Amino acid sequence: MTSAVHQVLKQYSTDMSISDLHSLIMSIKRAAAEDEVDTQTRLEEVRQSVIVDYTARDQRDARLQHFMQAHNVPLEEHMAAVCRSSSNLESLVVESFGNPTLYTQGRKLTENMSLYKKDAKNL
Repeated sequence: MTSAVHQVLKQYSTDMSISDLHSLIMSIKRAAAEDEVDTQTRLEEVRQSVIVDYTARDQRDARLQHFMQAHNVPLEEHMAAVCRSSSNLESLVVESFGNPTLYTQGRKLTENMSLYKKDAKNL
């Protein structure tokens, strides 16, 4: 998105008369007001979408908590079991394949180095 102020500034040259400079200043003021309104509108839209997302998540959490209480599942024990399972899975992945983040970084570095060598040969 380009701002209205930026568009106004593109229209004027550097060698202006006093009246042109005055009209430029007034145009910039109007464009700045438009930009401010546009920015506030966008911020309000983002705020409303975040509120909707949080509300939906809270409703899902409340339904899940109600379901678990209705089925007599202790939440603390259930969450501890989920954390243990996740931790076990992560450790299995690291033991089996190594650290995936380091692998990805190393692979990217190797690719970049081979591209660099190929470009250096072509020079």
